[in-house]
Amino acid sequence: MALLLCLACLGPAKASEVDAGIAAMQAGDYEQARALLATPAEAGDARAQHFLAMNYHYGWGGQADKAKALGLFKASAEAGSARSQAMLGAIYAAGDGVAPSGEKAVRWYEAAAAAGMPSAAHNLGAIYNEGRLVEKDATRAAIWTEKAAEAGLARSQFNLGLAYARGIGVEKDDAAAGQWLLKAAQQGLPAAQAELGWMYALGRGLDQSTSEAVYWHAAAARQGYEQAIEDIRTFLENLGEYRVDRSVIDIYPGPDQSKASIGQFHQGDRVYLLHAAKGWAEVYHSASHLTGFIDKAALKRLE
Repeated sequence: MALLLCLACLGPAKASEVDAGIAAMQAGDYEQARALLATPAEAGDARAQHFLAMNYHYGWGGQADKAKALGLFKASAEAGSARSQAMLGAIYAAGDGVAPSGEKAVRWYEAAAAAGMPSAAHNLGAIYNEGRLVEKDATRAAIWTEKAAEAGLARSQFNLGLAYARGIGVEKDDAAAGQWLLKAAQQGLPAAQAELGWMYALGRGLDQSTSEAVYWHAAAARQGYEQAIEDIRTFLENLGEYRVDRSVIDIYPGPDQSKASIGQFHQGDRVYLLHAAKGWAEVYHSASHLTGFIDKAALKRLE
C-alpha cells in the first residue's frame, strides 16, 4: 500500500516538472528548460522528450546536438506524440542532420496526420505534388491536401482550389475551386484573395461580379501581395464598361500603407479611386472633392 501511494505521488510531480520546463521555454529560459526536462525525459515522458529534443535540435539553451534530438524525437514519436511524429517527417523530408528519406518522411507524416495534425496532411500533399522524395502522385497529393483543407488550413484550401481549377489530381470543377478559394481568402491568404478575384471577374465557378473581383484583388494588394497589384492594373484596363486612366494606375507603398492607392477608374461622371489602405475604394465626382466612402455592397449596386 505504501508503495502504491509513493508511485501515485511521482506522476503529478513529474507532470509539474514537465510543465515548468515548457513554461521556461516559453519564457526564453532554455537552459532552465533543459535542466527541468532532462529527468522526466529520461524516465520516458513523451512530452518532456519532445520539448527537450526541440532544445537540442535548434541549439536552444546550449550546444545543438541533432543526433541526440533525433533519438528523443523517435522515443516521443513511438510513444504516440503527434508533434514528434510531424517533426520527424520534416527532418527526413529536409535531410536535416540525416540523409533525406521520402519513405521515412511519409511514414512519420502519415502517423501525425492520423493523430489529427492537419499540417502533417498538408505536408504529405506537398511531398506527393512535388515528386522529389517520392514518385509524383497528383491524386494522392489532392487526397492529403483535402484532408488538411477540411481541417481549416488556409494554404491547403488554396492549393485544393487550384487543383480543382486546373483539374490536377481531381476532376476539373470550377464551382469547387471557387468555394475552396473563398474559404482560404476569408482567412486572409493573399494568394487566394487574388485568385478569387479573377474567378469573380471571369465568372468561373462563381457568379460574375465586378464588385467582388475588385474587393478581393484589393484585399490582397492591401497586404502587399505584388501579383495582386499587377493583376488589378490588368483587371481595370480590361473592364469594358469602365474607362481607365492608365497614367494614374500606380502603387505608392509607403511603410504604413497610408498612401497605397492602386488606381482609379471612371463610370459616367464618377471617379472611383481604389485605395488599399482604407479598404478599397473612395468615390469622387469628376473635378470635385471626396463625396463618400464606397464599400463592397455600394459598388455591387452599380453593376
